[in-house]
Amino acid sequence: MRVLAVLLVTLMLASCARGPAEQQGAGTPSHDSTAVVVSDQAAPDSTVQFLLTTAATDFHEHRPPDPARFRDVRVGRVPAPGGETREFLYGQFSTEPEGDAAPWTDFVTIRTTPYEHWIGAFASEFHRNPAITWYANGDLSSGLKQKLDALR
Repeated sequence: MRVLAVLLVTLMLASCARGPAEQQGAGTPSHDSTAVVVSDQAAPDSTVQFLLTTAATDFHEHRPPDPARFRDVRVGRVPAPGGETREFLYGQFSTEPEGDAAPWTDFVTIRTTPYEHWIGAFASEFHRNPAITWYANGDLSSGLKQKLDALR
């Protein structure tokens, strides 16, 4: 009887540890260990294409830095003033074409009027916003790399 009570209490505590909307996994940047909200919906293709094109164009026009690789490129949304929502593209880039020890830098491209593109500490802080919801589009690193390469 005592074992059954301990088992029930353990199951109750485990089920309360994390709500159903807070899931860590696909759709979240792998280098971040914080729990975030992950949507089961994909961002509209027009939003994804706008953000990928805008980020690639900004990287191309404002060099340095000159990204050689991208990783963990994801689309998310965050509440904005006035009850609106802002979509953004977040990820990391390296200026080194290869190597595990190459430094990675955070970036974020936010859809505003028309956009904002942040690199480094500002992007890192933006990405830590607990109100972020990540779309289920998956990693868009190769799409961003293709768009940037097409501009070179």
